[in-house]
Amino acid sequence: MLCPHPDKTQYASMREAWWAIEEAQRSRRVGADLKPYACVCGAIHLGHSQSSLTERIRKALGRD
Repeated sequence: MLCPHPDKTQYASMREAWWAIEEAQRSRRVGADLKPYACVCGAIHLGHSQSSLTERIRKALGRD
């Protein structure tokens, strides 16, 4: 199946994706809310949960 997120990095396993998150957090390139998820294309991608995205948007808009 075609990937609905072809711009995202594709990981072969959850373990590989978690390793990428840990590396990015060590270099302070991402926050703690990044999580791996299984895509319909069969790959693993990294993304933010809907609740964490909503919270980040609310804070950016000054609506805490």
